[in-house]
Amino acid sequence: MEEEYDYVELHVSNVRKIESDKRRCVVSLQRRGDVREFVFFTDEHNAARIALRSFPERNPMANVMLWSEFTVNALGTFDISIRNVTIIRGNDEVFRSVITMYNSDTGLEVNVPASLPDGVLLAISSNIPVKMERKLFEDASSINNDENRIRVPLNLLPRKVVESRLAKAVEEENYEMASLLRDELIRRDAQE
Repeated sequence: MEEEYDYVELHVSNVRKIESDKRRCVVSLQRRGDVREFVFFTDEHNAARIALRSFPERNPMANVMLWSEFTVNALGTFDISIRNVTIIRGNDEVFRSVITMYNSDTGLEVNVPASLPDGVLLAISSNIPVKMERKLFEDASSINNDENRIRVPLNLLPRKVVESRLAKAVEEENYEMASLLRDELIRRDAQE
């Protein structure tokens, strides 16, 4: 898998709540020294766990063991280590992670699919960066100049959000924005 693609290494740079929906959060992943960021949505629980490990200096509970550390330690007792956590985009346009595990006794390497938050947590617990194909990162990332506002690529927004923004753009007679949002919905319909 690694020989075929050019990968970038990403690290958690921010975890933010979505103002309009207090139960959902956005996690930002950035390559060191890059202004672009890849963001994904997750629930409050996963976001809190990712923030706890990514920014231990901000958290008084940094010494609490999470399931991800327990998992890494348990795998280690069987001589299994996590080699890579790679973000992929499936045919359904959903981002997931693939965890590459290696058994040093047998020399066997296995790829295990996982949710994106779980993969990120396991990467943090294993002290390895999250990997993403360079082209996918460039396609799915956005530039965030303002730490207080979230700029999310259109293809990452939930369908209901795209539909509501389309209705608002039409109501405000913002036809350029409406055209972009309509095209995104057509693209999603064609892939289903």
